Amino acid sequence: MYKRLIVAALMLAMAACDDSSTGAGESTSNGTSKNGKRPTQSMEFSCDVQDTENGVRQVLNFPNRMYEITEISRQGTDKILLDYDIWFYGPEAYDFPKMCAKTAEDARFYVEGSYSCENFHLVYQVLDEYREGERDYGAANSIEEFRLEALGDCESKYEWYLDDLRGDDEDY
Repeated sequence: MYKRLIVAALMLAMAACDDSSTGAGESTSNGTSKNGKRPTQSMEFSCDVQDTENGVRQVLNFPNRMYEITEISRQGTDKILLDYDIWFYGPEAYDFPKMCAKTAEDARFYVEGSYSCENFHLVYQVLDEYREGERDYGAANSIEEFRLEALGDCESKYEWYLDDLRGDDEDY
């Protein structure tokens, strides 16, 4: 279920964008922006992975597309929490209502009360079952495993960004 939700979230996130913004926002543990203001978006691509107490945080700035904060954290020995806070920008704002309708269909998988999709801002959390590590069984739910996944995701999104600059990007 974890990988399916991640892939669905990434596909949906890549499909919707809206117009420019001002303000600053930061993700909280309940999946909402601390002050509810849209982050000021830089015109430089960046994707940073930071360690947190029980996992990692990925902060992505995709110019004129999205600003996303994703946190992956351990919740005891048998669960992980995926926390998404995504703001959309750009000329594809008309797709945002469709994206909200699609993400709402999966609401049964979200932590109760964590889902919101309005004003070009999507937030939700998913509590998932323990999973086996891809590198070896001992790496399951490890912070190092989360970091490697986040770094790989940054590389994929950077390639998408380069394709977008060249005009080669396809709908994801």
